[in-house]
Amino acid sequence: MRILLDQNLSPETGTFLISLGSDVEEIRDIQPGADDDLVFAVACRRNRVLITFDRGFGLRALRAGKSHPGVVILRIRPQTIEVLHPILTAFLNRYGNKETSGRIFLIRPASVRVHRTG
Repeated sequence: MRILLDQNLSPETGTFLISLGSDVEEIRDIQPGADDDLVFAVACRRNRVLITFDRGFGLRALRAGKSHPGVVILRIRPQTIEVLHPILTAFLNRYGNKETSGRIFLIRPASVRVHRTG
């Protein structure tokens, strides 16, 4: 999966996702301090699924309709790598080879909800 990590995720998560075989870029390396509109635009321009803790990207994805590569919104607490990494592993095992365009994935510790936009 081609992924763009939002700045609210640890660089360790980027390294972890690469170790699982994902193609990962981090917004902090491309455009440090980018606002949300720019982050979403970069994800779209680079055709990368955006992974974030920020629920506001769901609204941006809804406005974009089918013309976005996908958004993964993480709704987990605590926001630690010990909790996050197993959840991301399960997500990638289930959805890593599936179509993500025009979809919002809302991930909670025990569930994944998929919403289609557009």
